[in-house]
Amino acid sequence: MKIFFRPFIAGVLFIIQAISWGVVFQGSAYAEHINQLYSTLESAKRQGIPEDILNYLLAYSVENSLDSDHAVHVIQILTNAKENGLSLAPFKDKIREGISKHVAPGRIEEGLKELLSDQQFARDLLKEKFKASQKQSETTLQSLVESLELGLSRQEIRSICESAPSVPPEMLAIAVRNMAYLKQIGFDAELGDRILSTGLANKSLTAGWSPFYRLVVAAKRKGISESVIARTAVEALQEKNDLRQVMKKLGFILRNVKQGPQRSLPEDTGENN
Repeated sequence: MKIFFRPFIAGVLFIIQAISWGVVFQGSAYAEHINQLYSTLESAKRQGIPEDILNYLLAYSVENSLDSDHAVHVIQILTNAKENGLSLAPFKDKIREGISKHVAPGRIEEGLKELLSDQQFARDLLKEKFKASQKQSETTLQSLVESLELGLSRQEIRSICESAPSVPPEMLAIAVRNMAYLKQIGFDAELGDRILSTGLANKSLTAGWSPFYRLVVAAKRKGISESVIARTAVEALQEKNDLRQVMKKLGFILRNVKQGPQRSLPEDTGENN
């Protein structure tokens, strides 16, 4: 969209011009629309909302004659996120993505409301688990939010957090994110829970296990049964091995995990331990 590549007119001058255009071409209702946006914009700027995203929203609203309610509500959502100590980066990304894809303003607004709710849920859950005094990393928080977007329910995430032993927040996030992806690809829920519970219990679900779900996809594509995948992963986590050991046992090497096994597969005994 051309708006991404064009410099914005300075705030007040832009507003004055926009109001003038509105009065001339669309009457006083349009001027009122711009005035409402300007008032909300000024309030948001005083509360620390970055001017780049505010100017972006305003310019888009003026160019497309959007209902002022949508733009105002979006700015209010950003202000709410700021007041709650949440990072604005995910919100800015969602706004830009929505506009670039010509998503209806109402849907962008609803998406931001859902994102705000998810962010608040994830933050509060982490505070409950790791005590309010402990500052949570943005990466950990966003991993939980991403898991919600992937289809994991809040209750499922809460259950994982509540049942997990004392582990670093980053390790818990790895478990939740993998569970979300495993659910999305249809991996057996009981086996998935056994794998990740083992990793948390042994505190062996390190950063190297973050892409475990990718290995699962590649293994299933080549016909390796879920029970074999689960048994191999559980054994590795019990022994505190990294993901490379699982890949090796399943017949993969790092550079060809997408191509499949390089030797005979482990025998599937039908055991699920």
